[in-house]
Amino acid sequence: MDKQKKEISSDNNEVIKQLERENRELGNLLKISSSLNVFGDSKLMLQRMSDLAAESMNCEAASIMLINDRENILEFVVVTGEKGTRLETMNIPMGEGIAGWVALYGKPQIVNDTSKDNRFTGKVDDESGFLTKQILAVPMSLDGEIVGVIEVINSKDNRTLGKDDLRLLGEISSRTASVIETTRKIEGQQNFYIQVTNILVNAIEKKDMFTEGHSWQVAELCHKIGNAMGLTDNEMNDLYYGALLHDIGKLDMPCSLLNKRNVSEREMEYLRQHPVKGAKLIEPINIWKSVVPCILYHHENWDGSGYPFGRSGESIPVLARVVCLAEAFTVMRSPNTYKRQMTLKESILEVMRSSGKQFDPGLVKAFIKVLEAEAAVRRS
Repeated sequence: MDKQKKEISSDNNEVIKQLERENRELGNLLKISSSLNVFGDSKLMLQRMSDLAAESMNCEAASIMLINDRENILEFVVVTGEKGTRLETMNIPMGEGIAGWVALYGKPQIVNDTSKDNRFTGKVDDESGFLTKQILAVPMSLDGEIVGVIEVINSKDNRTLGKDDLRLLGEISSRTASVIETTRKIEGQQNFYIQVTNILVNAIEKKDMFTEGHSWQVAELCHKIGNAMGLTDNEMNDLYYGALLHDIGKLDMPCSLLNKRNVSEREMEYLRQHPVKGAKLIEPINIWKSVVPCILYHHENWDGSGYPFGRSGESIPVLARVVCLAEAFTVMRSPNTYKRQMTLKESILEVMRSSGKQFDPGLVKAFIKVLEAEAAVRRS
């Protein structure tokens, strides 16, 4: 009877240990899943996944490597541990070492004693000064194609790495692959976004002979003012692209009118519709919806004397107020416009005179700080 009780007690202990292990794994996976939305930057996201792999598996280090198909190598993307930074410039030929073997054959590997594995070269240890005793490496796949390897090194509690560790790192691998897939899609969209913007800006500037380089100059100045204001990353992004596209409505206007030096009042009224035309062109495109206010209201003045709606003060979106100031200053300083080019001093005085009239007084102060900082750099 006592023997039976002991067996039942032993079985219960095993069940409890199994449940505890599964709970730890579940907690780690939930932590990993929740981390996917923490960062927008792909390198930071992968660094977080690598850190979580090492932490959740109680290992000394972890790394994520991606395959460079063109050169047929594995490249370290992120590495945890105190020696990690030395490895981020290293690469491993496909098939070489344990990670290279995993990348080539797409099969996970548990090596609890590297000294007994012929595939282990020790080259990475020689470069980093790290001593690798154990490796658990798992391939990362996207749509059935191996894109890289995630690995953990040396259990801190000197345990033998086994099936439970393999299962957990496999889960982390699949989530890391999802991060890579998402960031690649985002980067592809961003590249498309940038290229289309460049095409449109070039088209605007070719249509209006007085605005060569104008949009880029306005965007650059807006970026400087936005930094001085302490805008968020999203606001900075909207401001930059809103500034680049602020005159896109001119694409819907005849070149003959845009390049005419003397226009009638009626023609001027028509030209003043370019913010509305630009907003209508951009609004149906989801990725540009957030920059529509920059385009629609960039000619509204602080005192309500602007166009096309005569808005005033805080009713004008702040990013549009920045574009208004940056565009006006750029026009004052440009030799390509139909007006006389002002000197830097004349332009600054004109902006200060227009504070509270054309321009938001708070933005004028931020703008002056930008100019003062640039002057200090030139003097140093």
